[in-house]
Amino acid sequence: MKKEVLMFLSNGYADWESGYISAELNKQESEYKVRTVALTSDNVKSMGGFTVVPDYTLDSLPAQYEMLILIGGTGPEIHWII
Repeated sequence: MKKEVLMFLSNGYADWESGYISAELNKQESEYKVRTVALTSDNVKSMGGFTVVPDYTLDSLPAQYEMLILIGGTGPEIHWII
């Protein structure tokens, strides 16, 4: 079973920051799988205009995960989590 890596996405997240790491972590031969987290289950929009439906909210995080990656951007939500 693959280990989960969670990426926190806020509205206005810098989509390019998540691209390289998620591509590597999601390779078929990798032992990891990437899932997204946001404050709510509402769609999250990146600086580049991509819309993402988060896999988890802060209230529904799995009991175990390998790491949490905080993606930067313009959203004020990131200050809430830190």
